[in-house]
Amino acid sequence: MSSNKSNLSTISKRIASSGRKALLPQQMDSDKLKQLMIEKIRNDKDIQHSISNIVTQEKNGVHDDDDIGKYADAIGNVLLGPILEMIEQCVKSLEQRMDDLERYNRTWCVRLLGVPEKTNEDTTAIFVNTVNQHLDNVSISNNDIENSHRIGKRSDDKNRPIIVRFYSRPLRLKVLRASSSLKRKKLSMAIVEDLTQKNLRLFYDERNKLQGDDKKSIITRNGRVYRRTNDSTSILIT
Repeated sequence: MSSNKSNLSTISKRIASSGRKALLPQQMDSDKLKQLMIEKIRNDKDIQHSISNIVTQEKNGVHDDDDIGKYADAIGNVLLGPILEMIEQCVKSLEQRMDDLERYNRTWCVRLLGVPEKTNEDTTAIFVNTVNQHLDNVSISNNDIENSHRIGKRSDDKNRPIIVRFYSRPLRLKVLRASSSLKRKKLSMAIVEDLTQKNLRLFYDERNKLQGDDKKSIITRNGRVYRRTNDSTSILIT
């Protein structure tokens, strides 16, 4: 029972931390729970055996209210595991759906890294000037940018990224494809995709598994993380 409580607590924290608690009941109605329990009882020999033992004890025991309550609690504990399994499946499904929506929303955005911060700076002007001065065959104006700003906590020893949102996804993609100019010109700046927290962690986790130039095989495309093989094939990492 303590294990089930621990699992339920973990699931509840995941729902609360992601702000998705209100969505959960839509995915987990009473009919689904009932069907899950019926299927578990029919197919799980351990559950059948546990319930059989409880029923047998009930038949041979004293039939007062306290005993009935104990038997009800015992059966409830047996069936709690399958319910938690369904909750876990719902949470995983919702997390994936929310990550996909967030990833799609970020496909209008890029991040500009490595630009020193200044007081009262115009981040849109900084980005537009960076693109026009240093990227080959790309030209943009302030009118192409919906908004931009620094993200993260201010730090004296670290320049915060500038996040930029385009009006046009094709123009954003054109800028990303041309951003290799910054590296080729050996500038300290970089323009990268705006990844979700999940995929950003995945990107760095996969890179940290590799050494030297092999790290370059881990790339991003449309907000997803890929491994590029020797024959230039890209394999999605999930």
